[in-house]
Amino acid sequence: MPKDYPQPTLSVVTINYNNARGLERTIQSVITQTEKRHIQYIVIDGNSEDGSKAVIAQHKHEIDEILIESDKGVYDAMNKGLMLCNSKWTIFMNSGDIFAEKNVVSAIKNISKINPDCIAIYGDTLLHNSQLWPTKPVEELWKGMICSHQSIAINTEHLKSIGFDTNLKIAADYKTILSAYLTGLPFVKLENKPIAQIEPVGISSAFQERTLERWLINKQLAKSSNSREPINRFYSQLLSNGEGNQLQSKPNSDLKSSYVENNIIFLISMPRSGSTLLQRIIESTQYIESTGEPWVALPILSFYDQELIESLYDQTVLNHARKGLVKELKVNETLYHDAEISYLHSIYASICKNITAPFYLDKTPRYSLIADQLYQRLPNAKYIILKRNPLSVINSYCSTWAKNNLKWVANNKYFMNDFKKGFINLINFEHKHQKNPNVLVIDFEQLTSKPEEAQKTLISFLGFPVQINDFNRDKYKIRSMGDPKTINNANTILSKKHDPCAIAQNFTNLEYYRNILSVIPSKVFEHYKINVNDFLATIENPTSLGSINKDSNDLIDGISVIITSYNNSSTILEAISSVLNQTRPPEEVIVIDDCSTDDSVQKIRSLQDANQLNINVRLIQNSKNKGVSTSRDIAIREAKYKYITTLDGDDTVTPLKLKAEFNAIKSNNAKIAFSDIKLLTAMGDKVLNTRFYHKKDQSQLLKALTTRSQPVPRDMLIEKQLYISVGGFMKGFNLFEDWMLKQKLTCANGSSGWVHSGVVGTLYDRKNPGLSNKTSIQLLYAQLKVLAINCDLISKNRLDWRPILIKLMQLDPDSRLTKLREAIYSLDDDSEFSDYIGFKMIEFRRNLGEMPSNNEKDYKIILALDSLWAQSH
Repeated sequence: MPKDYPQPTLSVVTINYNNARGLERTIQSVITQTEKRHIQYIVIDGNSEDGSKAVIAQHKHEIDEILIESDKGVYDAMNKGLMLCNSKWTIFMNSGDIFAEKNVVSAIKNISKINPDCIAIYGDTLLHNSQLWPTKPVEELWKGMICSHQSIAINTEHLKSIGFDTNLKIAADYKTILSAYLTGLPFVKLENKPIAQIEPVGISSAFQERTLERWLINKQLAKSSNSREPINRFYSQLLSNGEGNQLQSKPNSDLKSSYVENNIIFLISMPRSGSTLLQRIIESTQYIESTGEPWVALPILSFYDQELIESLYDQTVLNHARKGLVKELKVNETLYHDAEISYLHSIYASICKNITAPFYLDKTPRYSLIADQLYQRLPNAKYIILKRNPLSVINSYCSTWAKNNLKWVANNKYFMNDFKKGFINLINFEHKHQKNPNVLVIDFEQLTSKPEEAQKTLISFLGFPVQINDFNRDKYKIRSMGDPKTINNANTILSKKHDPCAIAQNFTNLEYYRNILSVIPSKVFEHYKINVNDFLATIENPTSLGSINKDSNDLIDGISVIITSYNNSSTILEAISSVLNQTRPPEEVIVIDDCSTDDSVQKIRSLQDANQLNINVRLIQNSKNKGVSTSRDIAIREAKYKYITTLDGDDTVTPLKLKAEFNAIKSNNAKIAFSDIKLLTAMGDKVLNTRFYHKKDQSQLLKALTTRSQPVPRDMLIEKQLYISVGGFMKGFNLFEDWMLKQKLTCANGSSGWVHSGVVGTLYDRKNPGLSNKTSIQLLYAQLKVLAINCDLISKNRLDWRPILIKLMQLDPDSRLTKLREAIYSLDDDSEFSDYIGFKMIEFRRNLGEMPSNNEKDYKIILALDSLWAQSH
């Protein structure tokens, strides 16, 4: 701009990207204004590739500021242009848009002189076909744009103070204009003269998204919660009726179709069905707010179910009183119905006024018990029904709320009422509303296994974007109700595979499972294609897994030997050869290598090539190190034969082992056989006699195992189905994983018990470091964790915990055990271990800062364990 030009009145900003033809029109419109010398002209180009840069270069002497660089979208580019403005007023005339007449800027300058305190100057707009778009009253700006953004000049200083919200996709310009209006400063209209002529509408033509963003903006900028009610009413009706079909607000007396319903989304499920995960996914959009679990409808609609809530004046009495009133006064049942609708509308209207998002999500799982009643009163709301396999739900009740205690769940009448009514209510609701566009049914299994499909379904139903794998962790606070401990593990949950057929294997007191399943209507199992008789049979006899366990189908009578190898180059061939040269050879040998860094794999492959014994030797290679427990489990589940046994890659077996153990199983109709162990140590060899475990009952087996008062058998021959039924090795747990499994196997050993083969089986090499390379504290902690995981099993067998724990700690005289030993000595004689360490110990490090400290002894034990663990590392 020449030095003799006056300070410009108006900054004109043109945003362009790959629109060379439109850019030329806009530039010509600006530079031919009669008051060109009062214009600061700014062009922002997003690094176009269509010839736009040549157009800009051709007119560079007529443009005051040029910026050519990539941007993050149109509003980012507008912010860049805004920062270059130095006039009193700014108007955005984007490429393709033009001033309607050559003297528009002159008219704006004149109005500015007459109205120096106004904040905006606006006027009519011509569309691309010269049709007039007249301005609307400025008082109606909260309902939408009163003119195009090209036809409004706003005070530059104010514009710079607020900028354009780049979190919005369509309506950031609307937000900026509305913000200016809400300052209370005057908007002045340019009469009898349109300001701009615009090209056909681009991205902002999307009615649904534009309306949602404007709704969101109005709620965010509303001065009070009371001013949000007309906003909600207008925009909810605008969306429900569609563009160009706006209806007048309906009277409050029209309860059944109140606008409030259009603002509410219900998320209904059984408890422990993943509703918090789905709530978090839905909250990823800016258009929805939610709270923990409001239970708004339960106090009044539970009124119709005499078994639902128990109190001093229980539901039976209330239900009887309601019927009596209706009968004695001869009033219509709708008396209650209409009053309940009024109550619900009143509560939800207040909620909607106090949130800044357009919609409110009521996530209350136990609405599953009143779903029909709720829908009858609020039929215009949206309903998302989240279903989950009932076996998985029961598992989550047990593991989350009952410390894996099935007995406690089976004796809890509230839980049993959930199972009795909740599952079937959701299924019936789904069938009733199969063609209802306001009802969406999602399976938890689909949500976790096919999240992309679930996301598309949700977007289609809600009408706006949600992100399943992109959570804003800062947004989600710990809530008083819902799932506060696992709410930040959503991505982990989405990555897991869920196998409902394995649920029964996670518990030891399985006799209570029949009681739980018996209250669930048969239609539920039919819906989920579960053969309940087969499933119940697996509870009574864990080896008869039948059709529900895919890992145990079609097993051939024979032996599979699993050999784990990790950097066992010097010993692996001897280990495999000892198995191949058995007097009763196995049908297959599976060697699983845990990502060795030596030449173990090459040696195994060489043995495979040279094998002349007609025995199948298979090699599985882990792509990364997974640990011995996970590796064994992978290989065992690949096994084709009925019986399995394991061997470490640095041990060997005697030639008679498999034959003796196989014969012992067959002759005793048993499921587990074991042999003595020969220890190979630097001080000499020693045979460990394990005969004590021969045909002992469950409690005797478990007591001997937990206290290790007798040498513990290793590398036992086991029915694969039995291994599967107890859950197998715990993946990722690589210290005392055998000990943990053997404790679990005691509960499923059958009437014959474990049987001794009469021979020495494994040659156990203790010359190389194994567990011995761990510190004593690490070993103790791992053992305590095993006991904690199996605490229900041990409590069920009425074992005295204190001798077990004290014996473990006395294995090591380390002075750091003093605090822990004293804490355990302080337990009452009749205290159960699970009450003090058990389930909490498994998670004590994660939950240490959140755990209630009202139980002083419990807290001291946990602190002591945490201290020991920290010191050991």
